[in-house]
Amino acid sequence: MSENESVRISPVPAWIGIILAATWVGVGAYYKLEYASPNALPPIYKSAVSSMFNWTATEAYRLAVTMEFVIVAIALLRPKLGWKLLALQYVIFLVILAQLQLTGATGCGCFGSKINIKPLEMMAVDGPLLLILLLSKPWKRLPKSKFSPLAWIGILVVAVVGLWLPHHEFTTDEDHHAWWSVWSTFQDDTVTTDPSDVPIDPPGNTEDQGGPDTPANVPPPIENALPLFVPLDPNSWVGQMISDTKIGTYLTKDPYEIPDTAHVILYRRSCDHCKEHLNALAINPILDRPVVLIELRSEGDELNENLIEAKPEGAMEFELKSIQRGYGLETPWSLELSGWQVMSVEDTRANMGG
Repeated sequence: MSENESVRISPVPAWIGIILAATWVGVGAYYKLEYASPNALPPIYKSAVSSMFNWTATEAYRLAVTMEFVIVAIALLRPKLGWKLLALQYVIFLVILAQLQLTGATGCGCFGSKINIKPLEMMAVDGPLLLILLLSKPWKRLPKSKFSPLAWIGILVVAVVGLWLPHHEFTTDEDHHAWWSVWSTFQDDTVTTDPSDVPIDPPGNTEDQGGPDTPANVPPPIENALPLFVPLDPNSWVGQMISDTKIGTYLTKDPYEIPDTAHVILYRRSCDHCKEHLNALAINPILDRPVVLIELRSEGDELNENLIEAKPEGAMEFELKSIQRGYGLETPWSLELSGWQVMSVEDTRANMGG
């Protein structure tokens, strides 16, 4: 065997290409899990998953995080198959990024809200990594590998852990990092307490107690235990009292301050469809019942441009508590209340063709 032939079939260039491409995918998966939410995913991806599987944005988020971790595991443990999945992943990335660039998106959402990267900037990274992977010719350089049960067990473990991690709504940043603490991280049916919700006992009667309140009368301070992200499923609210839904849980006011019979609109200030819908209602208002606007808030919303130009005259305004990653719901949605009971819901965005 000649020296040139020996260099040609060396697996090292292929491993370099695989490790570089897999590392970048792994970094993206980590940041999606650590800082992103379903709201950060590209609309084209969420629409595709919804149309194929009828899944929510939250389920699409879980799929994205899981698949990226699994592809990295396969690339490193079974490279003969993994490089093909990596190449396909990068092709999908580039197609999505091109669509985002053409639609004028200012960020790709690849790394969540902490790091905003423009689609064109991400293409400048993904494109060369895909090129390096292909130029390394892994189909020629990588030797055939025998079946390895341990490798596939490792891949299965990554898949299970990847599916489990995004299912938790973490209550604090500390719990979020300590994701192995199962009992402290579930939030599906347990309402955690916010300091503003804690009733404070009225001052004691000095005549009855013989003196002013002592420190024992003052409730101890508690930490803000709001979750980082909350998925909303209005379809599940039909037939429930508004106070029993997650709207009632996270509203900054008493839900019974909402009129017992009302047309409720859930919206975001940075939402184009919300702007269009509220403009239409400002021109053709609902007159037979009160209109209630509830704004979905996440940290940093005050930095986003407020696109809402007009609102229905006389509409009552409420908002949900501001949480770090926001609420998982494509807005706007409309709810019809009667006796504070949710009688019907409507995905207004979907009916607008969004």
